[in-house]
Amino acid sequence: RLHSIAKKLNLSWIENKAIVTVKETECYFCDYLAYVEGESELQLFKNKNIISLFPQLSKIHFYSFDGNDSRLRNAYSNTLNLGIDYRLVVDSDKIISFKNKFKLGNDKLLNPLKNEKICNLESYRYYNDESSNVKKLREEIIQLIKRKYKKINNGCCLENYELLISKVKEYCMAYNVIVNNTTIEGELITFENIDKFLLYIQTRELNKNQKRQHDNIISIADNIEKTYKVICECNGKSECQNSFEVQYKIVGDKTSGWMCEWIDYYFDKHINLLPDTNEKLIQFKKDFPSLSSTLQNLSDMVK
Repeated sequence: RLHSIAKKLNLSWIENKAIVTVKETECYFCDYLAYVEGESELQLFKNKNIISLFPQLSKIHFYSFDGNDSRLRNAYSNTLNLGIDYRLVVDSDKIISFKNKFKLGNDKLLNPLKNEKICNLESYRYYNDESSNVKKLREEIIQLIKRKYKKINNGCCLENYELLISKVKEYCMAYNVIVNNTTIEGELITFENIDKFLLYIQTRELNKNQKRQHDNIISIADNIEKTYKVICECNGKSECQNSFEVQYKIVGDKTSGWMCEWIDYYFDKHINLLPDTNEKLIQFKKDFPSLSSTLQNLSDMVK
């Protein structure tokens, strides 16, 4: 005869003085997990329009650790050996930081490139698994970080940054870590959709100072420079991981809801008018290339 056995959960591994709530314990009993840095990402990945294009996201449990490593450690599948498929989504400055030159971010929990256990494992794999190129990829990244990076596009971008970030993203994905090109704001405001985003901004009320600054930025001829400065107006950062001298922000903070407001506007004006899901996906991927890659990666977890 079938029956169930209940046992008390062993919590002896939890960090001293750590507060564990239902938010953490929910992670122990789900099928698929995605860890995000804050509430804004949580709102974005649960947005109804996003889920309409990537329905598998509805089967994933999203956990926001609010940039708190202690909270993440007490819910992290990798640390606790929960045996649950997971992804961790982080901004690039958690992996590589830039101040005149690049260096590895120091957070060993978030950054596979700084994790000593991973380094030791790669040393073993390097000599015992000829098919593995992960250690080689790490070595390439270390060499790329040592380069001098010239600022271009009026200080908005770094020469050859695309090569470095592509290898960082590939390496981290081998350890279930998805890295944004810059910040979450940079995933939402792109070179490909900047004109559409500026139309959305026209629907928002700006005060006199905000409007003067914004008009000066949108008159910039260089599309890349213009895009990054608009990103900085929206609390994001450039490839140089700074916010330039943008005095006035044109949206509220990350949790104000502007991100989902922008996505809803974009779908109403540009996606929902298309005849079928395939065309909608093609257009979305064109306008949000990095974000769509992240959403597809998350969706691919679900079997």
